[in-house]
Amino acid sequence: MHRCAWFDAYRALRIERLAKSEIEERPKGSIQKKKIKGKEYSYLQYRCGNAIKSQYIKAQELHELEILIAKRKEHISTLKQLQKTKAQIEKALGKDFLHEHKQIDAFMSVNNLTF
Repeated sequence: MHRCAWFDAYRALRIERLAKSEIEERPKGSIQKKKIKGKEYSYLQYRCGNAIKSQYIKAQELHELEILIAKRKEHISTLKQLQKTKAQIEKALGKDFLHEHKQIDAFMSVNNLTF
């Protein structure tokens, strides 16, 4: 039981790490459209501290940016689900057991080792 659950925890940890890096690579914010003098313009809006920033998006870049933002949202959703899974595994194995094995994972990742 512990071995199988530990592998699930290890897999969840690796997927979590991957999802976090994917989230960081993708643009954050949302696309807003404004109509100015009858013509529609697209802007990427995102928070920078307490301020909301707007960045103009060229028409030919809009579709690709929409895809990247959608992928970021998918990764955020995956990350939330993984956090729930990790909590269930932690509850089953106990925090001490996982903490002990996270040290092994840290050693393996530093030395580029895998199972």
